[in-house]
Amino acid sequence: MYVIDTSSIVAFQSAPPRGERRGKQKINYITFHIMRQDILEGIYQYHLFLYDEYWYLKKGKEIGVLNSNVIYHHYNQFYNEILLQSNTYRSIFSIPELEMFAMKQLNIFHYFFVEILL
Repeated sequence: MYVIDTSSIVAFQSAPPRGERRGKQKINYITFHIMRQDILEGIYQYHLFLYDEYWYLKKGKEIGVLNSNVIYHHYNQFYNEILLQSNTYRSIFSIPELEMFAMKQLNIFHYFFVEILL
């Protein structure tokens, strides 16, 4: 399920053609971010930002949140399985080492999520 505030997108899409300005901005870049702290807390959502041509000077406008539980549900299962299976190796691996290992595997889930979006 995707949760996106489309009112901001409409405001950007209704921008005048190049060269004309009516107070609206032109979308040049759309970025999405997932925060490490959110992942550690089990909140799997991407924050979407819109940027104009002066992205390096201005802060982007947050337009919504993509709920990515569909993909990251599998990451959560993977993480819980690592912790469960590690009980037999408790003397070899510490919990922080296991968490670091699981965080390094996040790239796989992120790339999969990006491929679904595109």
